[in-house]
Amino acid sequence: MAEERLKEMAQILIAELQENETLIYQKIRRLIDSSLKNITEITPFSEPVTQIGSIIFYPQQYRVTVHGTSADLLPSEFHLLHLLAVYAGNPVGHQEISQTISSKKNRKTSDAVIAANGVMRLRKKLQQYQLARYIHIGVVMGVGYRLMQGTE
Repeated sequence: MAEERLKEMAQILIAELQENETLIYQKIRRLIDSSLKNITEITPFSEPVTQIGSIIFYPQQYRVTVHGTSADLLPSEFHLLHLLAVYAGNPVGHQEISQTISSKKNRKTSDAVIAANGVMRLRKKLQQYQLARYIHIGVVMGVGYRLMQGTE
């Protein structure tokens, strides 16, 4: 008899735990949905936006904004700038830059040349949109490049 009572109590507890688990799941789902809704409301064009330092990245448009000035970039320029910004002033190697901006697997051009060409194009674009006064890409001899952000 005691054994049957224990089984019955165990079944009741299991049912309560399952009910609580469902309630917890529903609460988490509502919180996630609410958070996503808030992000969508504050984000133009319902796209994810990343801000690193003073640079705001709009990935769906390949656009960046720095201190209210926007620039439309090519995908490779956008990804290069984002990579450099993620490292926040630390050097990024030629190989990593090359892999980020070049999709060709069997290429004959060295990583250093690919990185240098990508940085050169990005610098020109930053100059064109007058963002070079806020963002500077410096050379780290023998290593790669680093992004330095300033405020004019």
